Amino acid sequence: SFDDFVHDFTHAGNMPYGTWSAHIKSWMKCSEDERVLVLSYEDLKKDLKGSVQKVNKHCGFGLSEDRVEELVPQFTFDWMRKNEGFFHPRS
Repeated sequence: SFDDFVHDFTHAGNMPYGTWSAHIKSWMKCSEDERVLVLSYEDLKKDLKGSVQKVNKHCGFGLSEDRVEELVPQFTFDWMRKNEGFFHPRS
């Protein structure tokens, strides 16, 4: 069941890749690498525009402030729910 999965993943370590905490620790090591930008869900919820600006700068996209302002609303869960068709594979 899903409850068993959550328990195993967060506490028991019965997953092939270990526990949740081991998973987090494994990629947090990478956060020291300047090529890696780590953003948490909480960062995105707290300051979506600031997070988009960090991605823009980190990846060197060169988006203007006006373009970032234009894009930010499209990165919300509400916008994505209303526009699910954009996210379905086409084949």
